[in-house]
Amino acid sequence: MSGTITQTSLKKIKSLSKFKKSITYILILIITIALLEIFSAINNSTPNWFKEYENNNEIGISFNLDVLEANFYSFQTVPHVQTKNFDKAKSDSVKRVFIIGDASPSGWPYSANQSLARKVEAIFNKCNLDNELELIPICFAGNNSDYIVEIIQDVIEYGPDLIIIFLGHNEIYKHSDLVTNIGSINSNFLDFINRLSYSANLKQKHAYNNKNDDFEILLPKLVSSKVALTEEKQMKVTENFHKNLNEIVEIFNSKKLQYIIPIITDNLLLPPTINVESQKDLHADIIFNNARMALYRDGNVEKAKELFIKTKELDELKVRIPESIKNVYKKILIDENAIVRIDSLFEMESDIGIPSDDLFLDYIHPNNDGLNLIAITLVKEISNKLNLVLNHEDLFRINKIAENTLKISTLDSNLVSARLSDYKANIYNQSTEIIYE
Repeated sequence: MSGTITQTSLKKIKSLSKFKKSITYILILIITIALLEIFSAINNSTPNWFKEYENNNEIGISFNLDVLEANFYSFQTVPHVQTKNFDKAKSDSVKRVFIIGDASPSGWPYSANQSLARKVEAIFNKCNLDNELELIPICFAGNNSDYIVEIIQDVIEYGPDLIIIFLGHNEIYKHSDLVTNIGSINSNFLDFINRLSYSANLKQKHAYNNKNDDFEILLPKLVSSKVALTEEKQMKVTENFHKNLNEIVEIFNSKKLQYIIPIITDNLLLPPTINVESQKDLHADIIFNNARMALYRDGNVEKAKELFIKTKELDELKVRIPESIKNVYKKILIDENAIVRIDSLFEMESDIGIPSDDLFLDYIHPNNDGLNLIAITLVKEISNKLNLVLNHEDLFRINKIAENTLKISTLDSNLVSARLSDYKANIYNQSTEIIYE
């Protein structure tokens, strides 16, 4: 029967005029593409970010690793993750706080013991307030605003009293097939074909050691070999970040949720990762050396900072946060009390007034002192937001508490040495000239 209908349809098409035939074929093509997109969208749909399990007749919630496997399908292993299980039903006497971010708040390259959530918990414990607070980290390497928009939609179901989000790194890197061509149309059908190619071993998956390698260095390395990050594409990245940040803030406002958005920074005193030329035909290393002279010879911190930022913008291997991303915060109607200027704090606490090795391990990851500084700041911000009473003695003692209880262990020290060794190997091993010595 269907064969007869098809033959009849073909005869009708053949009897049409040349113009009508063309229109008919175009319509058939459009409908076919639309159906393929719908089919592919259904197949590409990922599960929820959390899943339920039973725990002593209570319903518990855990982070769903299947989501990362679905999104990072072109990798043999999913990126480094730090999360914590929690009860679906929230106690009325406990404030529930989610910390959502990438590798840095998760404690990389140390361990979960050095994560921001653990550090904040340790301080609240010493202040005898830990029983009033439930901190739930949702952090994974490579996390960006695209994912955070989705995660927050799921987090809202579990009654958060406060959400802290770390944004900025990894905005350039999308993870369908490692990277989506920035600024292009993202086709579900093409993504579906990609998934099939990896499943059928027609494409080789990217391999890396999840215990030692830094996924946030692996991403830009692989991307730089596939995509030229032109000014137009970087502008598209900024526009996408603007859209996502605006959506995140609108969600918070519409749900009347308390939130904290720290504005983070990078190590500015490290040279550009690859030698490229600026628009003024000055090599990036020359600009970097001029910055060093402004700082160490002339003592002009402001001029030095300006030149170090200019040098950072010339990174071809985009590890650090572009200034265009940071400038988006000024364009969104964010509650002023929700913004925490970690970048300014790092400048004030740095020995030279510019974020550098005294607070960073590498280009982007804070060292233990840097993480402790963020933890101390978050403790005060969380207390203010949730009306947790820290007495004067506690406030006075917080820095001492951090110094005495948030120390890096021998095990973590050995772990960070191994991870940083691999990190530097990743940075050095480039086909183009690396300046970093």
